[in-house]
Amino acid sequence: MVFQVRVDEATSYRFTSRPGAFSMGRFDDGARAWSSNGGDDGDRVLDIGCGSAPTGFLAARLAGPDGFVPSPTSNLRAGRAPPT
Repeated sequence: MVFQVRVDEATSYRFTSRPGAFSMGRFDDGARAWSSNGGDDGDRVLDIGCGSAPTGFLAARLAGPDGFVPSPTSNLRAGRAPPT
């Protein structure tokens, strides 16, 4: 399943999630609440259990080039790239 997250008027990201992954096909409420409060340049954010990593991508955007956002997941379905 592919879903899209709009960041602002000019930017949106498209993510792929699979059956069996937490919050499959949507940006979950916790991630949405976190991203609406924003972050700052240079932030260090750990996105534990990232799934397809929508929160990590948005955190990295806010943290900028001086930030650090590792996004580990233990869900093999969420963490693998789809077959081509």
